[in-house]
Amino acid sequence: MTSQPTRAARRPHRFAGMSKEDRVQARREAFLQAGISVIGESGIAETKVRDVCRKAELTERYFYESFENLDTFAKAVVESVAMQVAGRLFLKAVGIDEGQARLRAVAKELVTIMDEDPRVGRILFIEPERAGGALAKVRQQMLYGTTWLMTMWLENPESNNMVVAALPMMTQFMNGGSEAVDPVMGDITTIAMAGAAAEVLMAWVDDRLDMSAEELVDYLVSFIDEAVVWRRKVTGSDPS
Repeated sequence: MTSQPTRAARRPHRFAGMSKEDRVQARREAFLQAGISVIGESGIAETKVRDVCRKAELTERYFYESFENLDTFAKAVVESVAMQVAGRLFLKAVGIDEGQARLRAVAKELVTIMDEDPRVGRILFIEPERAGGALAKVRQQMLYGTTWLMTMWLENPESNNMVVAALPMMTQFMNGGSEAVDPVMGDITTIAMAGAAAEVLMAWVDDRLDMSAEELVDYLVSFIDEAVVWRRKVTGSDPS
């Protein structure tokens, strides 16, 4: 009697019909999506290759086809999430002309993203700091760049200024990852704002702050706004 094919054997291959290059890219994307779940729920230190492969429903052979090791994989996951978040923030801001309204919209979008999926906040703000090394540098660069753009959006009322300033950075990131992006050499106020905002967001993601999402947005907007006003007075650019 001929045995019946197993369920796995009967299931159509999910990459069927793709070219070799497209299959490699599709498998890499599957691993990145699996990494968001595994790292976002368990943390980088507890992440194992076998756990990622199980979540992606792919073998370790294919994992090492796309990633040299777990370190390069974790960095790719963080960069992928950072780029997705940056894209959402950019699209939210680009249609708003007034600086204060633009700042609030961006802050609200960032908090909304983390409220919808707490894994994002953990991947962007908590895990890179704990991991240190290259991941900590990615986190630092992302924080400085975001803070610089947010304050620039507040100080410059013209949308074109924001687009011109932001597009080169995003293009560099898309073409070569975080290492291809020119460092944002912010002044001490930008560094202070980035660090403080990151600590607040980390505490909120970690459930150490008893604040609603809207209260957090209000705080971030007020904090950044006041810091920008202070910087104007110190540098003598405030007409008052």
